[in-house]
Amino acid sequence: MNEDRGSRPHFDISWIDDDTLRYAEDGRHVLIGIDVNPGLLSGGVVVHADSIDHWINAADGSTSPVTDVDREVILFRLEGYDPLRKRRFQIARDADDPDSER
Repeated sequence: MNEDRGSRPHFDISWIDDDTLRYAEDGRHVLIGIDVNPGLLSGGVVVHADSIDHWINAADGSTSPVTDVDREVILFRLEGYDPLRKRRFQIARDADDPDSER
C-alpha cells in the first residue's frame, strides 16, 4: 500500500495483466489500459488516460464517473509508481492520438 500526504492518504497500484493496471483507493478502484513496448531499447509504457473513466465500488460493483481532478491525481501517482519510473513513460490523452504526451 502506498501513502502520500494529500487529501487521499491511502492508495494501491497493482498489475492485473500485461495491458492493465488497477488503481484502488477508499473502497473503489479503476482499471487503466496501458501498452508496454518490450523492446530492448524502447521499453516504454503508454498509459491511456481515456481508460480512466469510471470507479468500481468494491462493496457492490456499482460504478461512478472519475472526475477530471481524480484522473490527474491518478496519472500523477502512476508516474511515481516504481515499476513504471524505470521506463520511458507516456500518457496518451486522446484515444485518437496515441502519441500525445504529458
